[in-house]
Amino acid sequence: MIECIVADLLETAAFCKVGVLVAAAYLAARIVMEACSGRELRGWMLAKEGLLAFYGVMVLEIAFFSREPESRDTVDLQLFHTWGRTEQEHAWVIENVMMFLPFGFLIPACVKWCRRLSVTAGLALVCSAGLEWAQYLTQRGHCQVDDVVMNVVGGAIGWMVWRWSGMNKTEIK
Repeated sequence: MIECIVADLLETAAFCKVGVLVAAAYLAARIVMEACSGRELRGWMLAKEGLLAFYGVMVLEIAFFSREPESRDTVDLQLFHTWGRTEQEHAWVIENVMMFLPFGFLIPACVKWCRRLSVTAGLALVCSAGLEWAQYLTQRGHCQVDDVVMNVVGGAIGWMVWRWSGMNKTEIK
């Protein structure tokens, strides 16, 4: 199973260029906006926002844009059905948890009103369900309730890492 996860992660490296370009463009725009407004630049906050922009692009590339339209048309509403029997099927479930770990860490780090677990998990639910819905409409991915559940679990674990990291107590400038 580990070999499957590593192979799948290596495939996503191709999307890093787009993620870096979008994050750099976002950061450049933010720096110009801050400079024009006369506000103090907060380097640590900009770094977190840049990571969030990079992460968002990566999720969209991995789960949506890297797939051909009308290539997948199934809907699976059976809970825990995707665990399957093969190592690859197990890996996909674990990867869905892993995909939303950064979400659970970066969202509360960047957005103050998302610093409660219930808010971060709820936002993970909405974002994941929206992604599944978009995959269903465009047939770019299998619409599976398990994906949403595992994404929310990943977001919750990411939130716990954020909470444990101490970033919730201090703001580094």
